[in-house]
Amino acid sequence: MVKEKMIEQGKFKYFDYIPVKHSVFLKLFLATFIVLAPLSVTSANKIILVFLFGLCLLAIIFSSIIKDNFKLTSKAKILINSYLSVYLVGIISSIFHINILYGDYISSVFSGRLFTLIVFFTVLFYTLASIESLSRITLFLYGRLAFIVLFLFVIVGGFWQLTSFYTPIPFPFETRTWLHGVPASIAAILPQRLTSFAEEPNFFAPIIIEFLILARLFFSRSKLRKPFIYMGLFVLGMTFSAGAYVNLILIVSFYILVNLKDSLKKGDITKFQVLFISTVLILLLLILQFGGVLIDYIVAKFSNEVSGGSSRSQFLKSLTLLWLDGSAWQLLFGRGVATLSVLPVFGMEQSDFLFRISNNMFLDIIWESGLIGFFLLLFTFVPLFLRGYKNRSNIFYESGMLLTVHLFITSLYRSEYLSMHFLWLIVLIFVCYKIGNDNPETFIGS
Repeated sequence: MVKEKMIEQGKFKYFDYIPVKHSVFLKLFLATFIVLAPLSVTSANKIILVFLFGLCLLAIIFSSIIKDNFKLTSKAKILINSYLSVYLVGIISSIFHINILYGDYISSVFSGRLFTLIVFFTVLFYTLASIESLSRITLFLYGRLAFIVLFLFVIVGGFWQLTSFYTPIPFPFETRTWLHGVPASIAAILPQRLTSFAEEPNFFAPIIIEFLILARLFFSRSKLRKPFIYMGLFVLGMTFSAGAYVNLILIVSFYILVNLKDSLKKGDITKFQVLFISTVLILLLLILQFGGVLIDYIVAKFSNEVSGGSSRSQFLKSLTLLWLDGSAWQLLFGRGVATLSVLPVFGMEQSDFLFRISNNMFLDIIWESGLIGFFLLLFTFVPLFLRGYKNRSNIFYESGMLLTVHLFITSLYRSEYLSMHFLWLIVLIFVCYKIGNDNPETFIGS
């Protein structure tokens, strides 16, 4: 009676203490998913995919037996349906091209993509539905668990690998630590790149950015926040990944511009904002003044990409030209799902490409599902961004917004749009928004 009376009086309005019916299987699956999904950037990605799918099916079966109370919100339904439609367009286009797509494509490539789609959307449906059945306090704890996983990945794994470069301490994970795409004179000066447990720096970079955003969110009032952020920035620097640097610069620039816009609108620029912008400018000047080798490395990397000197940039150019040379159907609806694996069928010589992905989600989708698929993709994720942008005065919504911007940026140099890590990021954004719906002060950065 006491609790009911307090709720009526509004004293519990910031908390979601009202019990919700859910099973231990649901909680177990979500916890396992949060721990394992980021590891899909490692060489164990296929094992993790199959394991999480099997565990998800078991959780769904047990949840159905005991009649768990979970359902999708309208926003989750829109995201799932619109994102699924992107690939349905590609499947229809594959059927349209069935006269030239046969043999290994049907038996291996197409069937493999269908399996991946089934896994991805099954797990996405169950995780988003499960989020709504859990209290905000429980979701906050899951958010902290996600941070712990990233801490082990970024800080423990990163510094362990760095130590192995200079000491006999072994790092028993095979990854791409060597520099490429730069002159030998620069590669000889700079040490090996950090990848932690990820297969390569471009897989590791998004994990570090997510670590920085979560450190800022969950430790905003803790003395640990600055050490976490400084260590994360150091590890990011040691990846020697131009894409990682640009990723961070774009997110920080976006954050500064949005905060300046809000401050100018209110007519109140705080001392913290002036100090923050001044610090960023000073750091940039110091890098330009004393980071000669690093600047040369970044310039060499970008020059190599822009000039078409790298295999990746040559492939992107050839793929774009080939897409533009297509029929009206191909421009609108694409060539079909996973058809980057059979490019010679569409006129690209085997010698013209070394990859089966463009390392750009947007270009991949335009190739597979055409302009229709591209606009469906925007319809999927732009509302996700706007939801956070409109409520950014709340730190949880603001963090969800930054994670969404991060998702857009990484999609420019990664093609992991059906991976468990990509799905994990979507789920994390929804978790931030769900907590932000009713944000108690005690949640923030204890």
